[in-house]
Amino acid sequence: MLDSSEKRKHPMSEQITEAEYPQHPTAGWIPLAYHTALLDDEVRCQFFEQSLAQVAKPDWVVLDLGGGTGILSSFAARHCKKVFAIEQDPRTANALRRMVKENQLENKITVIEQDASLFVPPEPVHGVVCEMMHVGLLKEPQVPVMNAVHNTLKKNQPGKPYTVFPTLGLSSVTLLQYDFTRHGYKARFPHYLSAVGQQKYMTNLSAPVAYWEADFQDYVNPKLQAKVAGSVLQDGTLNALCMNTTAVFFKNPKLPIKEETLLWNLYGFIYPLEREIQVKRGSEFQVEISYVAGESPDRVNLRVYAQGSTLKNLD
Repeated sequence: MLDSSEKRKHPMSEQITEAEYPQHPTAGWIPLAYHTALLDDEVRCQFFEQSLAQVAKPDWVVLDLGGGTGILSSFAARHCKKVFAIEQDPRTANALRRMVKENQLENKITVIEQDASLFVPPEPVHGVVCEMMHVGLLKEPQVPVMNAVHNTLKKNQPGKPYTVFPTLGLSSVTLLQYDFTRHGYKARFPHYLSAVGQQKYMTNLSAPVAYWEADFQDYVNPKLQAKVAGSVLQDGTLNALCMNTTAVFFKNPKLPIKEETLLWNLYGFIYPLEREIQVKRGSEFQVEISYVAGESPDRVNLRVYAQGSTLKNLD
């Protein structure tokens, strides 16, 4: 049995500095100060709180991969016997131990300071919470970490099922007419959509077109190559694409989507195109997209075929 004092660090952890950690394939650390935004994200918190409430059982053992402040572990602890909160960042792990104690959850939550992809649970696991998600499953290590955990659990508890929260990551692209001008200054560069205010700069020229359904209940190929098609909804100037990802939890993945299906929409990412073209309502388009999950968003390769033109995303 592991206790809160035991640590199995990643073999490179002594060499990874704070400045270098984004380049490490399974690091993805979020500095503790930024976790306030996660705590204040009501939709995100409700998504995991309700997902766990729907299916977790009193005898369950749950892994929380990337424990952070422990908020998701606390949701699991309300319904389960035991939670292992795995947090690699030493400063966040120390704060997590303190907050678990302050919330009087030491009897339910055990904090393990370790790379989540290396953790071997000391007993069978019934649920896995993994929220290392970013738009397009880029930037954060959701896919490589979950793949590593699947390998571990299938080896150590063969034939014993477990539920992953969330079930799926659904990613899509939308054609945009986007106003890049702010305060009289045109600034075209790839960027995240802020929480508020940017909708006024966007005109959707198409409906979102799904290009990737990543099923976290099983191994996910991190190398994405997709080609999707759609129709233009209105006349306009095509000059950008918006990438979006939605986290999905199915109470029963074998059944069609029902009311108990929960959704959490992550903020989007804007990709300017190298040039702009005029598109007509009803015309067809295709989008080719390729990248590796967990990479930086600027490593994405996009091609848009519309109105007889071929457009790439701006470098």
